[in-house]
Formats: sequence, C-alpha cells, structure tokens
Amino acid sequence: MYIDLYSGHLYTRKPKVVRLGDVQLLEVDGIYYSRTRELYKSRRSTSGTNILTCGHYVRIVDYFSPPRCRQVNEDDATWGYDCVCLLAGDHDTYYHYCGMLTGGDIVIVDNAGKYYLVEDASKAKRYIACEHPQTAEEDFDGVIQRLKSEAMKRLTERKMEEWQNDERKHRARLDELKAAVPFRSGLKWGLQLDGRVVVPPIYRNIKSPVGCYCAVEGNPNQWGIIMVAGKVVIETRYTDVEINENGTARLTIIPGKIKTVNLRKQ
Repeated sequence: MYIDLYSGHLYTRKPKVVRLGDVQLLEVDGIYYSRTRELYKSRRSTSGTNILTCGHYVRIVDYFSPPRCRQVNEDDATWGYDCVCLLAGDHDTYYHYCGMLTGGDIVIVDNAGKYYLVEDASKAKRYIACEHPQTAEEDFDGVIQRLKSEAMKRLTERKMEEWQNDERKHRARLDELKAAVPFRSGLKWGLQLDGRVVVPPIYRNIKSPVGCYCAVEGNPNQWGIIMVAGKVVIETRYTDVEINENGTARLTIIPGKIKTVNLRKQ
C-alpha cells in the first residue's frame, strides 16, 4: 500500500507524481487524483485538453458532470458541464471554477457553497460570498458586481501607469537622439549617433535635427518631417519645410502658400 502524505489517501499501486505548473496530481492507471483530503479524481482525455495548466492553479473540465456553481460572467453560464479547480499548496479540498475577472483574478467555490477570490500565486484564497448569505455583504451577485468594478478600475489604472512609463522612456530616448547628426551612404542620407545608425539612409536629403524633429527630402523638392527616432510626422510632399524650436513647422505647399502646423499634435 502507498499513502499520500498530503491527502492521507491509500493506493494499492505506486502513484506517479504529475506536475502541472505549481500544482501536483497523482496518476494511477490513467486516472488523475488530487492531493487533497477531499479527493477528486478524473480521467484525462486522449488529447489532454480537459486539463488546463494556469500556473498556480489547474482547471479540469468534467464533461460528464453538470455545472456545480454560478458563473462570474453570464456568457459562461451556458456551459453544460462542471469545471474543477485545484490550487497550488491547498491540500484541504478541490473547488469548482466560477470564472475570471478582468485582470486575471479568479472566483472559485468549495463543496460547502463558500465562494473565494484567488488573486495570484503569492496570495491565499479570500472568502467573499456563500450560497446562503446571512448578510448583503455575502451575496454572490452583489459581491461579483463590486469585484468586477474594482478589477476594471485597477486595470485602467495599470494601463495608464504603463502608458506613462512608456511615454517617459520614449521622451528620454528622443532627448538622447537630439544629438544625432546626418550621414551619407551612397546617394542617400540618414541619421547616426556616436557612429550608430538611428535612421537608415533612405532619404535624398536630410537636415540637422531641431529638437526632436528633422526635415527630410524624399524625392526632389518633396520635403517632410520625421522624429529623430525615425517616425514619419509629416509626409514628404511639400516644396519646403521649416521647423521651429517651439514644436511648430511652416510647410510650403507651393511658393507663396504656407501653412503652419503643431508637430506635437500630428
């Protein structure tokens, strides 16, 4: 006999330990067993697609069992089968998967009808609701609505922070490239900084940068404006361009007809 020291269950044959991300299962004769005191077992499909590894948890789709819990998202409520969830390091019981919130947090429920929020691998599950609430704070529908709002707010804030970080890096990169100088290769011109090419030689002519911008000539008498990193700001279709230090530019459409543009808004 073999005993699983995590779950306390006995096996007549030596189980094989199967590692799926941070979660462990035991396999005996093609049957997969959870390492939890409340045991769950499942036969893996031929293709293995019914077991989904998600890092700190595993989802097992049980096509032969009806749904056992309510779903976070209404569209998922049409599922005609159960989805079991095993958490890494949790050897008490298995759970039923209720869905994912914006941002990746998941909601699960145990066999006693208690719902939990699992945020990431570094945090333990957190009780949020139950099937028979005694207070409004434990009502599943109300809790899920609040969690969805909070998750969307966090995602928006995270995206804004990422955009701000990217923008700061971009501005720092542009400030560095202000010192780039034109160089010629064959009949074409580009920009280089300390001998390193930052804009390949693809233009007929190119002027020294003014701030973050640079005037370039594509075809004869067809000028435009690029950023010193190479992004095209004004297409090369003007007879002349003049870049000002304040970030504006004068574009000559034809001699005597000029328009002024704000390059920061292009």
